[in-house]
Amino acid sequence: MLVTVTANISCTNYHVIVEGLSTAYSQMPVKRREEIAASLLLYLKQSVNLINQPACKQDINNDTDWLVLNLGQFFTYVLYSDLAELNISKEAVYGSLTDEQKVERVLTPGLLEDESAVRQVFGSVVNSPDQNQLDDFFNKFISTSAQRNVSSINPAVSSIILNMTLMDLETRFETFNPQTFALWFQTYLHLFLPGIGPDSLSVIPKTISCDSYREIVKGCDEVFSSLTLIQSQDVYRYTRDYLSHQPSQGQACVQSMNSDSDWLLKHFGQFRIFASFTELINLKGDFNGVEASHLLTLPQLSELCSAPSRLRGPQDVLTVMSAIETQQLSHFFDLLSPNIQVDELHYSAEVKRAFLQTVLGRAGLSSPSVSDSQVSVWLTARLAPLLSALSAPDVALYFDIVRTRGCGVTQEAVSVLDSVRTALDDNTQLQIYNNIQQLLTGADPLRCYGNGSFYQFLKTSFLHFGFPDLTSFQSLIPVGRRPEVLSSISTAELSEFLQAPLTLGDGSGLCDLLRRYKPDPHSTWRRSRWGRWLWPGRCCPACGLRF
Repeated sequence: MLVTVTANISCTNYHVIVEGLSTAYSQMPVKRREEIAASLLLYLKQSVNLINQPACKQDINNDTDWLVLNLGQFFTYVLYSDLAELNISKEAVYGSLTDEQKVERVLTPGLLEDESAVRQVFGSVVNSPDQNQLDDFFNKFISTSAQRNVSSINPAVSSIILNMTLMDLETRFETFNPQTFALWFQTYLHLFLPGIGPDSLSVIPKTISCDSYREIVKGCDEVFSSLTLIQSQDVYRYTRDYLSHQPSQGQACVQSMNSDSDWLLKHFGQFRIFASFTELINLKGDFNGVEASHLLTLPQLSELCSAPSRLRGPQDVLTVMSAIETQQLSHFFDLLSPNIQVDELHYSAEVKRAFLQTVLGRAGLSSPSVSDSQVSVWLTARLAPLLSALSAPDVALYFDIVRTRGCGVTQEAVSVLDSVRTALDDNTQLQIYNNIQQLLTGADPLRCYGNGSFYQFLKTSFLHFGFPDLTSFQSLIPVGRRPEVLSSISTAELSEFLQAPLTLGDGSGLCDLLRRYKPDPHSTWRRSRWGRWLWPGRCCPACGLRF
């Protein structure tokens, strides 16, 4: 509508319209101001010859007068590039802005077209001889941004204004109290902190109080999600540098802290994820990582648990493990297990058992969704340094992992245990033997037996955890496969088996074995000779032999 009204009117009438609109400027919403500014600019561009006539330049002594007469306060919403086409100087444009107009120009995307424009507009604020102008600017900025529901500022603009502000405040920081730091970092600079750079916080003296420092951290923490990884690391370096420069080495800013969790949150916020556990210990020598475990990252937790002296017992392990999600267990033990392997002797059996039981209870390694190759990594790498603490009640849980797995993984499970056999008590070894036997007599018995020597297969299956006696030996062979399986055993192997201690038991199965055993036809083996050697003076009706 304004475009229609201003069409073909004289510059005098146009100036009257501009003056009238300017009186209502403060009551207009931003969108309306922008629309009017666009309409006025369109008139000026279309009437450039008219407005440059002497009659239209009366009472105009400079570019500032021209702006007031032809655009009023609406020039705030006109790009400088458009005004440059009308031969208006940059100095006149930016020098004519009030604090409120400067705020509007900062908040309106695109009105500050390049870095130099930002520096020129905001430079008039920080370079003002009136020290209060900086505070006044931010007060207007906070109220205006709240009215306009602004939640972010262009990153380039944020960076320039933030750094110019901090440099201007450098000489004032020493006079700030904690409440003043809170005002600046949690209110005034909130929307500009996402523009933080590697040196932004370096202008803040390291001599400020711990309370003041905590207000800075709180302000930065509030914009954590808006920062890039590099920016977050920059903030963490500031926190580390500040705390490391405190006079109480190893006890940085510990006064009035309720707990180690409290200390960690208030002095690092979310930036704590970039600290190593060693750095935390260096800053607070008695830092209790177990108590603060719910706030630590996996690398920090693994570093905590890599020093056995920091774990007072199984309960500490349970506390740490409760801070780790189930899906994070594999990554955690990838970090921790190699360190336990190096220092295994200094970990108590109770501590290792607590780690092991967590995995057996939570990792879900028996699930079909976990591949054999993943299980293999668990058995041979992640769990290997813990298995020396395996207890009898946990053996079944361990073997549950491989009951339906491929034969290679099943054998790996036994081999890993065999490598730590001497550290296991007799009851645990017996349970291992029983579970191996269960593997061989399950729903699909002898599924891992090929066509080689059955005797050698059993030796490989049981390794050093014992060997079946005669009765158990025969029970492992399905009735329908006995002739085939027994014939795979050489006479030398049968001799070795039968002569082993405790093999014969009460001898009840010997005759049946000898009757069914069919050696190589070229062998010189004779039932009667072996029967007389093993059972002199006894008879075996089933064999039809007397020994």
